[in-house]
Amino acid sequence: MSQAACQKAWSDAGQHDKACGLDRVHPDCTCEKYSLCLIGGLGIADDEILARVFTDPASYQLSISAIVKGKITCVHGGGLSTIRKGASDQEIFDTINALLTGGQEAQSLVGAAVFETSDIRKLGNRERWFGAYATDDCNKEHHADILGTCPSGSGNSVKDLKSSRRNELRKILENNIMFASDPIELLAKLRSRGI
Repeated sequence: MSQAACQKAWSDAGQHDKACGLDRVHPDCTCEKYSLCLIGGLGIADDEILARVFTDPASYQLSISAIVKGKITCVHGGGLSTIRKGASDQEIFDTINALLTGGQEAQSLVGAAVFETSDIRKLGNRERWFGAYATDDCNKEHHADILGTCPSGSGNSVKDLKSSRRNELRKILENNIMFASDPIELLAKLRSRGI
């Protein structure tokens, strides 16, 4: 296995099947050590800080203080998009603006979950449940996707396993949210946490 092989598996996987497509070809997150970006670069270290931005009501419901469950399902599809340590101010503002203006419904900024990559990599028993991969997203140089591994089994058992795993990921994200309703305030908080 090589960086080129991992990048090929990533590009060959369907847009909504990136997680399982990559896991089928290179199981157990073996491609994490490589960048999947077209320009190459480094994979994501265990101690690297990542951030996931949330808006209300698309991905977080302030009324019940909870992440929208359906927004975590992409971890088993195209990936859960995050900001990597070292992102420029412009990359962070672009991410926030895209989330605030990209949908049909008006959004308000909630904040971001900030966590070490190791927090999600340690989930699982004998097998890995989630990986963190350096990936492309428009012109951002510091972007990552969290991808779920695909459990073996059939039908409802796989569906139930994926759901229980996502719930564990959701807990980590909810426990690490820094609330900020203004982009400049959120940027300052992200910087204070090492992004």
